[in-house]
Amino acid sequence: MAKRAGIQTLRLNAMLTQTEFATALGVTVQSVQAWEAGTTVPRPGMQRTMLTVLGVTREQMLEALETTQRERVLRERARERDELLAVAEPQTDEAALGLADRPTRKRKKRAE
Repeated sequence: MAKRAGIQTLRLNAMLTQTEFATALGVTVQSVQAWEAGTTVPRPGMQRTMLTVLGVTREQMLEALETTQRERVLRERARERDELLAVAEPQTDEAALGLADRPTRKRKKRAE
């Protein structure tokens, strides 16, 4: 299965930097960064302008928006999972008691 293209991939395929893309659309670079990160979605009127600037079809643009949002959700879920795992890692008894790194003592044998 081919990897779906997000907004960033469409921009790179059009050989545009974020600055060039932002200038062509009349928005800030921060807007482009937010779209590419999936934290915001361009308004419908802007999406139509993006079609022309990027030279893509409406279907390609909608797929890119969907992919960008899906990737953001997956990143958030992975981060949340990692945070939960870091908190929930059980400690062994030795680690809990602080004995894990202590050297063990050998008992001396008594001479009889």
